[in-house]
Amino acid sequence: MNFAERFGTLGPLGAVDHARFAFVCTCIGITVVLWRGSPLENRIKRAAAAAGIVHFFLSFSADVLLVNFGAYAYNMRGLFLEVPADLHLAWACLWGAGFCLVWERLRGWKRLVFYIAVVLLTFAWDLAIVTYSGIVAHPDFVLAVESSVPLFGRSPLEPWWQWDLALLAVLPLATVTWFWLVKENKALWLRSVVYAVLYAVAFYLFIPFLVVQMGDGHQAYIEPGTFVVRLNYFVSDHSYRSIEIYRSYENLELLILTFVGAWAALELFRKGSGTPLPLDPTRKLVMTGPYAYVRNPMQLSGVGVAIVLAIAFESWYLAFYALDLVIILLFMNAWEKEELARVFGEDYVRYAAAVRNWWPRWKPYRADATRDPHTDQ
Repeated sequence: MNFAERFGTLGPLGAVDHARFAFVCTCIGITVVLWRGSPLENRIKRAAAAAGIVHFFLSFSADVLLVNFGAYAYNMRGLFLEVPADLHLAWACLWGAGFCLVWERLRGWKRLVFYIAVVLLTFAWDLAIVTYSGIVAHPDFVLAVESSVPLFGRSPLEPWWQWDLALLAVLPLATVTWFWLVKENKALWLRSVVYAVLYAVAFYLFIPFLVVQMGDGHQAYIEPGTFVVRLNYFVSDHSYRSIEIYRSYENLELLILTFVGAWAALELFRKGSGTPLPLDPTRKLVMTGPYAYVRNPMQLSGVGVAIVLAIAFESWYLAFYALDLVIILLFMNAWEKEELARVFGEDYVRYAAAVRNWWPRWKPYRADATRDPHTDQ
């Protein structure tokens, strides 16, 4: 069965698809209710949200690896790298951020009971889905799927439920550990490195190619036996062409943008005693390095990457994604300016008056300058 045949046999939208959409919306809605109704201080809520983001990337990455190793395969539409990213988002909201919000209010043996209940409940859900809907195929099916040949020639991993149960047991522990690190401000270097890696994965791979797949109808997948990610372009109803997506990264523009983003993340760690994730912010105002020239170098890098990829793939959907990103960031920056002025006071007010949001200065900003901040821009 080739690629076009496999993904052309699922038929029109059915009850499973509608139930899947309802499930995702319900998980996100429950998390929002928990967030708004929690009496915890905002610092702890932000730590829970940061843990939810890490939960998402851990579960998604583990699922991609297990599918590529041949543990199981998803027989459903709307897959990205052959796994349902939307379901991982739902679980990350409910059992990532939501789990941490509840965990923080429990003590002693109640935490253990809560952890066991979450693992067993989620595992029972997975068993029901596999048993009654056939969403996850048996490993024998994997061998018949061209893009799911076991990695490095290994035999399928059986039974699939052992891997599923192990993953469900480890994820909550990893999530609450990360939640504790953020809440107590521990292992700053580790948090900074992880967020920088997630930033690169999100803006260089996950979001752009998810947009391309959803908009242009192309399919991203991992080439069997390798870690090479490819993108299939349908040219007719029964034929397609395939390209290696990393070829698009071999250009000077992306290298420069990557350097700017990495430099900014390093400066936040060195000078700000914080991380590049706004939910896990710096403890000090950073006005050096790239921040001496522009207020939001990481945002500038992310928007630049979206524009370069839109041109490289000749995709209008990526162009609209870049435009949407700009609009969202403009709204975020308006809130951020007020929040940072409240936290850092007059120092930030002077800095924001002298350094533009995205348009770089010719000369670096100096915090001790006594002259008019606008005269040397």
